[in-house]
Amino acid sequence: MSGARIDRGSRATALAWHPTRSSIACGWQTGHVSVHDVLPTPAVISAVELQPCRHGADAAVVVAAEWTSDGSRLLTGNAVILT
Repeated sequence: MSGARIDRGSRATALAWHPTRSSIACGWQTGHVSVHDVLPTPAVISAVELQPCRHGADAAVVVAAEWTSDGSRLLTGNAVILT
């Protein structure tokens, strides 16, 4: 996938490729999770942004991301809780 790039103001802390589609889930240092569909043209990326995982008032760093084997669900976790 040469040429594809995701720019954010924070560090990616967890990555998981979808088992059947050209999508990658990214967990971020801010607690956000985004799912990026990489279309046939590597420069074209669409994204779905999920709400940050929170513990109290602070967003918790995402440390794990994993799709179920059929790709129907995305599990994410941090050092405090699982979502």
